[in-house]
Amino acid sequence: MRAVAIAALFLCSCAVTIEAIERAFDRALPMSGSVDCADAERLRDDLCDLSRQTCAKAEGAKDDAELAAKCADGQRRCERARVRLEERCARGMVHEGGGRQ
Repeated sequence: MRAVAIAALFLCSCAVTIEAIERAFDRALPMSGSVDCADAERLRDDLCDLSRQTCAKAEGAKDDAELAAKCADGQRRCERARVRLEERCARGMVHEGGGRQ
């Protein structure tokens, strides 16, 4: 029973962490206005790293549907972050601080 509680705590903290990282990413890379490409890139990396960690855990627990769903969710969030970063920063857009990425 204790292992289930620990696993549930891990799942909750990962979900909150992925969501928190995504919110910070959204603040660094708004749909319009100035962007902070360096911060957004770091946050994208953090989000994708956490997604990979979650998927590695899911791979070891193949019968855990909830963990598999969190893996898939993390992969979608990672891909969205990659696409948005590419769209907003890879084209040499001016970012916060006045420089070019």
